[in-house]
Amino acid sequence: FSPKIAGSMMAIFQDGTSYNYIANTNGVNGWYRQSGVGAAAEFTAAEGEQRESGSYSNGYVKWAEFNPEEIGRKGAENALAMLGAKPVPSAEVPMVVSPEIGTQLWSFIAGMLSADEVQKGRSLFAEKIGTEVASKAFTLIDDGRLKGRTGTAPIDGEGVATQTTPLIVDGVLKTYLHDCYTAKKGKTKSTGNHGRSGYGSAGGVGTTNLYLKPGDVAPEAIFAGIDRGFYLTVVLGLFAAIDSASGDFSIPSAGFLIEKGKKTAPVRGVTIGGNLFELMKAVDKVGNDLTWFQSLGSPTFSVASVKLGGSGK
Repeated sequence: FSPKIAGSMMAIFQDGTSYNYIANTNGVNGWYRQSGVGAAAEFTAAEGEQRESGSYSNGYVKWAEFNPEEIGRKGAENALAMLGAKPVPSAEVPMVVSPEIGTQLWSFIAGMLSADEVQKGRSLFAEKIGTEVASKAFTLIDDGRLKGRTGTAPIDGEGVATQTTPLIVDGVLKTYLHDCYTAKKGKTKSTGNHGRSGYGSAGGVGTTNLYLKPGDVAPEAIFAGIDRGFYLTVVLGLFAAIDSASGDFSIPSAGFLIEKGKKTAPVRGVTIGGNLFELMKAVDKVGNDLTWFQSLGSPTFSVASVKLGGSGK
């Protein structure tokens, strides 16, 4: 791809097919098949004395959807793009979030939308059903019925039919993710979200295909509306960096400056700080480029303001 690619740090390929058979005392008795193929690549880019790394990974249901050259190319592009990266002065700026980082955020939020976490008093979303927890541009959906996605199945690990579950709609929290145990405890119905890795696993509440509903704005238009901001493309230790008790976060990050509506210089050695609820309520534009990473999907979106911790000068 480029003579500046100095080495391959990782190259992984996986594919497989599983046959899932389930029977229970409610009369469920049958099987279904699932398949998947995916790969990951990480590279080192070098220019002079500087070294930067970049990676890309993804997974698909069908072999026909899988393009190994694309995996390698995007990994190499991500490494090259970071050459010359350096910290920037601390500031409070608008932020654009890439789809890949968006999916990591939704995965963390989904963990707190598990009814099991709520019932155990470990979720920030406890007792917030019917209240506004995000901006009106924000709609988060879990859908076990989506055709052609890696999290799609006719039933969950307890034999309950999967379904489309709008969790947050136009910023308002509508429901939690339930299995039979949490539904009985909460005097409601299961949402078909019990996950099990096999007959030897008790399993627990989990997502199927989780995604942020796309908007009608092109990503280029999101960038065009920002005079100076930050494009977030890399986070380190996101799950550990968010305080599950308060929602406060300070996340080591990397990405690019946005200047006069364009992505410009690479940035590394910064943190983004704030509060998870404030971040969700500050989502102002959602792109039309819904992008899937295995069973997690997100479009590009922007946040009106975030604290960017940098060099301090």
